[in-house]
Amino acid sequence: MHDSLPSSGLRSFIAAPSPPLPILPPRIVPVGQTATLNGWGCGFSHVGEILQGVFEIGGDWIRALVTLPCRYLTSSAEFIFDSALQSLEVTPATFTKAKRAAQIALRWLHLPVSGRLAIRSDVPDRQGYGRSTADIVAAVRAVFDAFRIRVAPHIISRIAVMAETASDSTMYDDAEVRLFAHRQGNSLLHLGPLPALVILAFNTDPTGLDTLSFPPAEYNDDERDHLRMLLAALQEAINSQDIHKLGRVASQSAEINQRFLPKHRFAEIEHLAADIGAAGVAVAHSGTVSSIVLDPQLQDLPNRIMDAIAELDYLGMSDVFVYDSRRAA
Repeated sequence: MHDSLPSSGLRSFIAAPSPPLPILPPRIVPVGQTATLNGWGCGFSHVGEILQGVFEIGGDWIRALVTLPCRYLTSSAEFIFDSALQSLEVTPATFTKAKRAAQIALRWLHLPVSGRLAIRSDVPDRQGYGRSTADIVAAVRAVFDAFRIRVAPHIISRIAVMAETASDSTMYDDAEVRLFAHRQGNSLLHLGPLPALVILAFNTDPTGLDTLSFPPAEYNDDERDHLRMLLAALQEAINSQDIHKLGRVASQSAEINQRFLPKHRFAEIEHLAADIGAAGVAVAHSGTVSSIVLDPQLQDLPNRIMDAIAELDYLGMSDVFVYDSRRAA
């Protein structure tokens, strides 16, 4: 059991309840030290969820998800510790969640909230690619890196929930997936490595949305039973590295989500996926992104992808790109 958080102003940054962080001993920084400690960090995105819902864990129903990671889109951060500033400056100034996460990290390290944080990102915002989590992961890693500390993923995940209410699991960048309680910052179940996948990702609504503006989905009893079966099927798919079984899980999870945050022209997207021999369709359950999941060994794959891209353009989808997980390994 962890100790409680230090009370030195930290609580004012907490956006939602989260499991407490362990207390670290104070770190000694020479008085007047300025602009001499530099750190760098990186975070990557995702292209939707393979599975998302509520799951019974230890007698409690917990909201959780299994992320479909994507290392093609990333955020990076540079942090310079500068105690003379007596505040934290962030560039661009609109990256408020990353700033909040860096403030939490510095206070947890018993350090002055002082320095400069610069964020660069090619992850689209307001579409469900996990942009804010990517920014936060990069920022927290940069802060810890400045003091030459290797920060564990479960520490980043808890800071992320404090900074943004709900987080993705992309701080776990070990090429394995897990059932992740996105409003608590906990990894609930380690599922194992995903098989190699080719993902055709796209945005179903160019206007985007505020991914935290919608109330959490309220699943009925039938949906909860279905989600439990899907979790078991996903574990089997990962154990056997069965891409098509994994794709069926993603598609059925996406179909459940249609009752809560429907994707534009979803039926046509499913038909397109079937026509090109795809394993299934994954969606961002709190965003506008969708992905067609493909087996890299599928015969005539390049031509199938080109046909799909042409059809997606006809359907009005935007920001289409292909991600091959084998090239990111």
